Amino acid sequence: YRKNICIVPYLKMQKVSSVAIYGYGRIGRLIAEELEESDIEVKYMIDQNAERFKYNGKIPIMKYDDICEKVDMVLVTAAIEEESKQIAQKVRDEKGMDALSFHDVLVEMKWYLE
Repeated sequence: YRKNICIVPYLKMQKVSSVAIYGYGRIGRLIAEELEESDIEVKYMIDQNAERFKYNGKIPIMKYDDICEKVDMVLVTAAIEEESKQIAQKVRDEKGMDALSFHDVLVEMKWYLE
């Protein structure tokens, strides 16, 4: 049994209007799809293997070192929780942007799942 997870209300509560998604895996693409139907803009996606992915015509995919545009929040979707938290901290420290691991987002919005 799979529960539907809707991240849009959480991001709106945080006053987020633009995001970047770190990770072009399944979770990252699902979040991007959900946000396409909202007024929260996905400015770009970040992936260490960006050159392997084709531009889908909507959302640019870039490497971490190529980030130049600030967003309200970077959502980190790395599958391993500790790695995800480390990447989020690196984004905050090096890029000066708010960043959260998707694991932390799920914990913070757990009341949406009930």
